[in-house]
Amino acid sequence: MSVFASIGTDTRAKLLTTAERLFARQGYAEISTRQIAAAAGLNAALISYYFGSKQALYQEIFETRLEEINLGLQQISWKPGPVKTKLNAFLNTHIERYRLNCDFQQLLFREIGFLSRSPMRSLVENYLRQNMQQLKAIVDEGVAAGQFKVVDASFFSLTIMSLMSLINCAPAIAALVPTSDKIRRHKANTESIVNYVHRILSVENTLNRKYGINP
Repeated sequence: MSVFASIGTDTRAKLLTTAERLFARQGYAEISTRQIAAAAGLNAALISYYFGSKQALYQEIFETRLEEINLGLQQISWKPGPVKTKLNAFLNTHIERYRLNCDFQQLLFREIGFLSRSPMRSLVENYLRQNMQQLKAIVDEGVAAGQFKVVDASFFSLTIMSLMSLINCAPAIAALVPTSDKIRRHKANTESIVNYVHRILSVENTLNRKYGINP
């Protein structure tokens, strides 16, 4: 359940969700606190009361959403189990977040694109670092156990995180790829993305290619 939703339908939560939607769809610079309040059906003075400023409201969105995502991912690390199950859980958690909240993912993707100038830089860098480290740990574990083929875990993790972001959050970029129809189907098909990652890491596929065996 979303942290925003868990707050309930109170004024503060309504301002957060409304601002998140407007910032994502029209851009931070294009939206005023008056517009946010009007869209939420509330008095603009309430933004100052709850958050202090538009910038503070924007930061609250990031702090709340990233904490929510990180808590979900930490649960994967805490649970013992097969490494392939951990990989599936990691991928599914991210894809589900993209699917359930495209508005925040658009904001996150936008800040990543201008990270050197982003006021959210420290929050976003910490989020990315934690995600990369967790995925790398899963891949390293699988390689050590002989269940995944040997890959550069750091580079692989960066590639997969970027791939998921592009497919789910940047349809205009995905549409430039010749196989864009297939990519658009993948956006609605969690299983296809997970299967793609497993095919890359598959030891069996590596052996098949080495010995000329057709699967």
